This record gives sequence, C-alpha cells and structure tokens, in this order.
Amino acid sequence: MKMKRNKIIQIILILSSLFFFTRVVSADAAKLTAVQVKRSSQETVVKLILSDSVKIATKKLQKPDRLLIYLGQTQLVILTKEQDFSDGPLSRISLESYIDNPPVARVSLFFRNMESYQIRPSGHFILIYVRSRRNSALNHSSKVLKVEEYPSPVLDVPGKISMNYHDAEIPNVLRLLSVQNHVNIIAGSDVTGKVTVSLRNVSLREALDTILKANGYNYIVQGNVILVKKTNQDLPGEMVTKVFRLKYVDANNLKNTLEPLKSEKGSIEVFDTFFRKSQNEKQAKPGQMARTKQSSSSKSHSSVLIVSDRPEKVRQITQLITQLDVAVPQIMIESKLVEMSPINEDKLGIDWDKTIKSTLLWQQLLPGGEKQSYSALMPDLKSGQWTLGRLSASEFKVVLDFLRKHTDSKLISNPRITTMDNEEAVISVGTTFPIPQINRGLAGQGDIVTFNYKDVDIKLRVTPHVSENRKIIMWVNPIIEEVTGEVTVDLNRAPITSKRSVSTIVSVKDGETIVIGGMIKNNTVTTTSKVFLLGDIPLVGSFFRHQTKEKKQSDLMIFITPHIVEENQ
Repeated sequence: MKMKRNKIIQIILILSSLFFFTRVVSADAAKLTAVQVKRSSQETVVKLILSDSVKIATKKLQKPDRLLIYLGQTQLVILTKEQDFSDGPLSRISLESYIDNPPVARVSLFFRNMESYQIRPSGHFILIYVRSRRNSALNHSSKVLKVEEYPSPVLDVPGKISMNYHDAEIPNVLRLLSVQNHVNIIAGSDVTGKVTVSLRNVSLREALDTILKANGYNYIVQGNVILVKKTNQDLPGEMVTKVFRLKYVDANNLKNTLEPLKSEKGSIEVFDTFFRKSQNEKQAKPGQMARTKQSSSSKSHSSVLIVSDRPEKVRQITQLITQLDVAVPQIMIESKLVEMSPINEDKLGIDWDKTIKSTLLWQQLLPGGEKQSYSALMPDLKSGQWTLGRLSASEFKVVLDFLRKHTDSKLISNPRITTMDNEEAVISVGTTFPIPQINRGLAGQGDIVTFNYKDVDIKLRVTPHVSENRKIIMWVNPIIEEVTGEVTVDLNRAPITSKRSVSTIVSVKDGETIVIGGMIKNNTVTTTSKVFLLGDIPLVGSFFRHQTKEKKQSDLMIFITPHIVEENQ
C-alpha cells in the first residue's frame, strides 16, 4: 500500500511539473515526428526527434524493466504507436498521447535487462542511452531502425548556421551541413569544385541557395532527401514552371481540359488579362436633352497559362497545348435595325408569302418526342408576337427594296462587330435619359439639382459558332426596352419603360440573314391645324386651331448577317 502511494505521488509530481511548464511556454505544441533506435549488445541508443525543444520528465520502473519519458506540451503525430524487437536488450517501444489538454506525450521503453540510463536533450533531439546488465545475443551488431517519420519540411530546421571556409571542397561543405542539421543531402559525382564561403546566422535554405547557385548547382527536395544537381539537369520529380502565352484559345477553358494531366503536386494557373469594352457613346449632361448612344462589346479573354509540374508532365501538357492552341474562326456580325410604319394604315408587317419564299427557323419538341414546325414568317398583328425568318443574300436585297417601296421605313442603326468563335458579342443602341433630382436648400439656401442617368436600349446579344460544314450556329438574344410614359413626383420626372426579350438558337450559312420582327409599338401622333396668323393669337387663338390625335403602329425589324472572316482578310 505504501509503495503504491509513493508511485501515485511520483506521477502527480511529474505531471505537476509538466503542467507548470505548459503555462509558461508558447501555445503552439511541439510535435514528436520520429523515433530512431540504434542497438548493440551492451548499449541501446533511442533518439526522439521533435519539431521544437520540450520539457521532459522520466520515471524508471521494474518488473518488467521499463523507462517512461513524459514530453510536456507535445503532440504525437506518428501513426505507428508500438514496435517490438525480437532480440537485444530493448524489447518494445510504446508511444501514446498521455494527456490531451495540455498535450503530454509518453514514450515507454521496455527492456529485457537494464542497468542504467542517461538522457541528453539537444535542441529538438532527445538522446536516451541505456546500458544492459549483461551481453545479449543480437543478430545485427549495429542497426538503425526508423519507426516512422512525420512529413515536415526538410529545409525548415530550427537554428542558424555560421561558417567561414576558404577553398573548401563543395562535397565536404555539403557533408558538414548534413551532419550539423541532421538532414539527408545527396550529391552526385558531377558535383565538384571549391568554394570560399563566409556566412553568419543564416538558415539552411539560405546557406544552400548561396553556396550552390553561386557555383552553377541547384537542389530539389524529395521527401526527406535534398538532391543536389547541375542547374541545367532534369531530375525525376523536379518541379519546373513554364508560362504559355496563348494566341487563340481562352486560358480558362484550356485549364479545365489540362487539369486531368497534371500530377498531384502540379498546378495550372490562369493569369487574367482583359480586353476593354469598346464603345462610342454620348450621354446627356445636366441641362441637356437625352442623347442617343451606340456601343458594342465582347467578352473578357485570358491568354496566359502558368504550369508548374514535373518535367515530363510539362512536356505532355506542352504537346497538347500546341495541338489545341490553333487559329479559331472569327465572325463579323452585321446588324440592321429598321423601324417601319405602313403607308396603308390598315396593314402592318410583311406578308412574306407574297414577297419572298423564306425558310422556317424553329421547331417545338412535343411530349411524345415528335417535332412540330411553326410558321414564324407571318406576324400576328393582333398579338404582336416575335417572328423569325432566314434570308439568303438575294432575298435580303428584295426585302430591303420592298420596305423602301411599301412602308415608311427608317434605318435606326447599322452596327458591325467582329468576335471570336464561341465568344459573346453585344450590340446596344439606345438613349440615355437624364433624371433630375431636386434637393431643397436649408436656411435660405437655393435648391440643388443633381442628375441620374437611365439607359433605354435596344440590345442584341449574339454568340456565334462555326461548325465543320462552315454553317454558323448563333445564340441570339434581342432585348427591347422603350419608354411608355412618364411619372412625376415632387417635380422629379422619371420615364416609365417596358422591356421585351426572347432567346433562341438558329443556324444559317455564311452570309445569310436572320430577320426578327413582330416587335410592334403603338404611338400617339398629335396633328394641329390652324388658320394662318389667327391661330397664334394668345387666348383667342384656340378658336382658330384644331388638334387631332391618331394612334399609329410601327414595327421594329432586326436583320443579323454573320460573315466568316478569312485569315487573309
């Protein structure tokens, strides 16, 4: 009972000293990363490798002979917790996380016979020397057993290096760095020459960079080994970086294709560059009327790809990039926006069947799987729905001639834009309205008038794609916004707008024209007739004037003609 009480008191004292230490050290716990064992018939040396120096406490027990080592503020990161030895004085090593908070690790060394022991802490190493009572048979007189190592950065060893040598052989200097910092450095037979070096308080990484790169050598890290090589020599597993400046394909799209080819440690990054949106617009200034504006833009484009990987992987990626980064077609998109009003007020729109023979563009997939075709060439004047048609070059000329003769047509805009294959182009034509805001002055100060601006646009978004048979497949999205009225609140006026849009995919040949119609707008036209001079007399002039209000309709037609731009153009 007394012996058991003494053991309990000893353990409490050991833990108390460790707890006191954890209160005064940094909150970051050290890590037990590896255990190395060197055995002989008379002595066993156990080396504990940690990420930082720690406070230790020991306890020797008998039956069986064992040595318990407590490591304060230490986390156990080794996966293998036990290791048995079939011969020699050391029979087993056991590792365990003794306490979680604060973290305390315990190393238990079991011996067949133990006479004495000695512990020598040295920085982030702890050396344990154990003497045996008698000789024990051992198959290998000297052996190093590495239980397991935690994958920590080899170059980030603690401590600083100072050295001063004149005409020293480079292999000897590397050997000295390896011994002093307990790292594995391998240099081939081609690493020769002498170096004069004088360094003070530098890290291992800085020392290697200075000594090797100044003499035409380089190094790479593979696991826990530092390989020294010539600068222009490739080694398996070495990481290299290559920058690709793409001419045609987008780097973001190409990155998704190349990702499966890279290794686990490789990386593929995109350096983003952008093309500015080109535009030509005039906006209203305070006190001016609204101005029309036109603009066109295309999507942003990234053209620089940065690949870091092993040399063989970079070569594979280079070959694939060479095959994919080829010239892609460019498409010039020409559009005409025509607003027309009928000469005969009873008819609006174009009777396509009586003028030209157009081609049906779209179909609807029925629930049973069959396709139902719809005639989109005759606009429904009562509902004013969208209509689509496809015209050849000759038919397009016939339509324009028909509009000039049979309608009161007006060309609103005729923009052109060139874009890459599968890249969106945006054409915008509209008006910018200034909206005044009156802020009442205080304490006799005058009113302050500020202006906000609202864009009312006819916007056309087109994404073309050239197929193998040189047909152009286009995603077309016209968006029509127009002013329908005005609202006034506290002398602040703002326009009321309506917006209509449709999205569709069409297929045309090079030079054919897509026509979109059916965008009918109702306008109220006020006509004033008066008697000459008498109608302008104030007050009584209204008796000599006559006003009539008439509702008229107009149709906005959008013509889209794509052209494939040849490389020699």
